[in-house]
Amino acid sequence: MTIGHEVTIRPDPLQSRGWTSVSTDCAPKQAALASLLELAAPQPVASVSYQSRGNVLVVAGDSESRARDCAAALARDLQVTLLGAAAPSSAYATWPGRVESLDGFLGAFTVTLAKLDGAAQAAPARFDLILDFSREPLFAMRQPPQGYYPAPASDQALADVLDELRASVGEFEKPRYFAYRVGPRRAAEARARCLSQRRRIRCVHRVPQRRRRP
Repeated sequence: MTIGHEVTIRPDPLQSRGWTSVSTDCAPKQAALASLLELAAPQPVASVSYQSRGNVLVVAGDSESRARDCAAALARDLQVTLLGAAAPSSAYATWPGRVESLDGFLGAFTVTLAKLDGAAQAAPARFDLILDFSREPLFAMRQPPQGYYPAPASDQALADVLDELRASVGEFEKPRYFAYRVGPRRAAEARARCLSQRRRIRCVHRVPQRRRRP
């Protein structure tokens, strides 16, 4: 007794003809498909490692109330420092002052803080993650570095950012090189954005060269 149905699989005629209905015109296509079997395996993409211990700086900016709520929510899982808060908190560290400069990436942010505890000179501090409530983001480029999050206006979007911050603890692998293929008019602008990020990632821009007519 046979259970089930017997299924016969027939090859697609278009597939065997190189995806064309005319068999006499498919030789180049078939040769190209066959040549793919002889290609060597691609080289592995070089990567860069990020290590984050969950030390997050929350910049209160112009939204101290929202920044406090987020700092309290993150303090249950991460080491949180709230910058620019008027009143101290027992759940997380609070620092006065403002950000004079910010540089770095996930796991290695260097923040230069001015007016910290009334100090005359600015002092550097290291953090793994940044949540920024400033009206003007501290990183103004279109693609900020990994680990930096400008606080969105939407409460739901902000909740998603908090989830990403909680998950950004540990070691991460990212591609080391990026190849941006842009037109000649955008090449200079793209290079400027790449350099302004000051990442430890090499950025390669390929600009198509125009052929000279003989």
